[in-house]
Amino acid sequence: MITVRERAGRKEITASVTEFTGGLEYCQYMIDFMVKGKRKKPSAAAMQGAAIHKGIEKYEQKHVVLEPVSEQQLSNEEHNIEFAREKIMTRLLRPVSVGGTEAAVLLMGRADKIMRENSTLIVQDEKTARNAQKYDSLVEPYRGQKLQVLTYLNSMFTEKGSMNPDDWFEVPHERKMWRVNVLDREDGLRLYKSFEGYQTDADLEYLNGSLETFVEIVLGKRLPDHHNSANKCRACGYFDDCSDRIE
Repeated sequence: MITVRERAGRKEITASVTEFTGGLEYCQYMIDFMVKGKRKKPSAAAMQGAAIHKGIEKYEQKHVVLEPVSEQQLSNEEHNIEFAREKIMTRLLRPVSVGGTEAAVLLMGRADKIMRENSTLIVQDEKTARNAQKYDSLVEPYRGQKLQVLTYLNSMFTEKGSMNPDDWFEVPHERKMWRVNVLDREDGLRLYKSFEGYQTDADLEYLNGSLETFVEIVLGKRLPDHHNSANKCRACGYFDDCSDRIE
């Protein structure tokens, strides 16, 4: 659910990272449903993906030993660190000004994997695919997938899920890298393809522009763009309720 409140003359918008990325890069018409608190029907693929992620997390807990990260280790950007899978929550808090309206956007998420190697902050996200071959011709992940990992990469972090910015922390670094791993569901979750890259100025422009577009649509200052894909509509959990669907 996307919430909108007003405080001291400023709009405060709170959403999950997946609401932000899905609402922009899957279907912008979803945003209005999420603002109204309408829950969508979870797809079979989404439920299977969630179960797979949980299984990977349990496997790592059982078989991978990770030492707790001390404050001293965290503050030393030359010290390699790795956090336990899905144990770090993300908080992206940004001021956004659109059409004379001041807003603060808070995006909350949970990254699959956060680490620092050779002074590089790396955020890694896993995507499972039944038809992994569709990634063969891609040189980058799908836009929504990249936007999701960029959002995590530019967030603050919290181990306890705190909503208080004073409790959030940064991971000191010299550079940032995003990574999206595609796991093949039909081949025992084998790593099928990996996309990665250092964050560029163009990546930041994409993230910041996406935040502005999101705020504009949430506040009704911009009409959503239609993807014009019947397949996307049929797979959407809001299909039965959407008057703009394509059948």
